[in-house]
Amino acid sequence: MFEKLDDACVPNGGSQFQWTAKGVGFGEFYFYEEDGKIKCSNELMGKEFIKRMLCKMVDECELTCVSEKNKDSQSD
Repeated sequence: MFEKLDDACVPNGGSQFQWTAKGVGFGEFYFYEEDGKIKCSNELMGKEFIKRMLCKMVDECELTCVSEKNKDSQSD
């Protein structure tokens, strides 16, 4: 049933993330949808920096709903 779905991740009404980075400073990213496109208020930071910060957050988070499908990735 779900095989027909495209992979996508769209902010629902907007998503805000605060960040700090040694040697860089601090700031926030705000993702939102406008005119059918996902946009990011990025405070002049590039995509590679944004990816690094978001991946760091995911890598350090603790999943609150663990199932057989994702239990092995809990500590990854």
